[in-house]
Amino acid sequence: MTKQSSRVLKKSSSRGSKLAPRLSAEQWDAPAGFCAHEIRRATLREVLDPNIPTKNIAELSIPELYDLASARVKLLPSDFQVAIMGYGLIDKQRALAEVQGRTPLGKHIAILQIKVLQHEARLGQHEMAPVKKL
Repeated sequence: MTKQSSRVLKKSSSRGSKLAPRLSAEQWDAPAGFCAHEIRRATLREVLDPNIPTKNIAELSIPELYDLASARVKLLPSDFQVAIMGYGLIDKQRALAEVQGRTPLGKHIAILQIKVLQHEARLGQHEMAPVKKL
């Protein structure tokens, strides 16, 4: 019996493509941070552009994080709903009110928005990375 290399690829699933999902124009233009020298929000495209000085998520203050989360909640579809244990079904209007009110529920929603933003930033970095030729 021979040992198989640990680098052997496993059988792929038939459930979908191995390609990473592409970000939509909406996601590229959504608020993702703040400009470093201006008092305005920066889009994901601006945050990921190395030539534009912006503050990333780790550099934002708590009020800026809530402001960013609030701006992102405003962009959700009007029929948006999320179920949160202990709170029930939350619609867009309540989610926005909770984030702006900085309630405990608003903190959870803000954290969800920041996690989504971090995921989109990772996807965006992969899309912007130059493709290596073999």
